[in-house]
Amino acid sequence: MGSSRYETSVLVAERFVQNPDAVILAYAKNFPDGLCGGPLAYALGAPLILTDSGAPGTADGYVRNITSGIVVGGAGLISDAATRDIFDLAANAHISTK
Repeated sequence: MGSSRYETSVLVAERFVQNPDAVILAYAKNFPDGLCGGPLAYALGAPLILTDSGAPGTADGYVRNITSGIVVGGAGLISDAATRDIFDLAANAHISTK
């Protein structure tokens, strides 16, 4: 389908989730994050997009018009800097953790 797991997650989202209000970002190299994020994404009607700190490029192209999201895996796997980049936030934007 896609040339990478990142691209495939975006292609699936584009095909099955129209005009989402939020997105779930999961660390692409650790299957439990996606496994946990899948039911959450389904419950919220949001797409699950795979990413990591080293490859945010595919996610940020999809997320550019979405203003809300949940990052599964924590800042140790998907850094705050990558999250800011994906959501096109200012460098000093606060990222809430719960």
